[in-house]
Amino acid sequence: MTLLERLNDGGEVFLTHTNVGGNAVLRVAIGAPATTQAHVERVWALLGEHHDFLATDFAAAAAEREAQRAAERAAAERAAAEQRAAEEAVTEAAATDSAMAEREAAEPAG
Repeated sequence: MTLLERLNDGGEVFLTHTNVGGNAVLRVAIGAPATTQAHVERVWALLGEHHDFLATDFAAAAAEREAQRAAERAAAERAAAEQRAAEEAVTEAAATDSAMAEREAAEPAG
């Protein structure tokens, strides 16, 4: 359960989320005429009460993003290695074909 779900399930507040610059952020709408300073302070207090959970949640999300980046880097490295191997195979095949053609040209007609 994420912090967002935890706070929303509590029924006191309703938060939403978005991404800003690739980072997940929580959104709190405080522009309604009925919103008071007490409401804003309560949201802030709830966020503070869930500090440990918040830190764990963000750490897990950061670890997940890093694992995804590592997987993407590994895939790119594998693709580059496969491309190099394919290019080397083509070069080697061309060199073998060239060497065979030179030998055939050098052999006396028989």
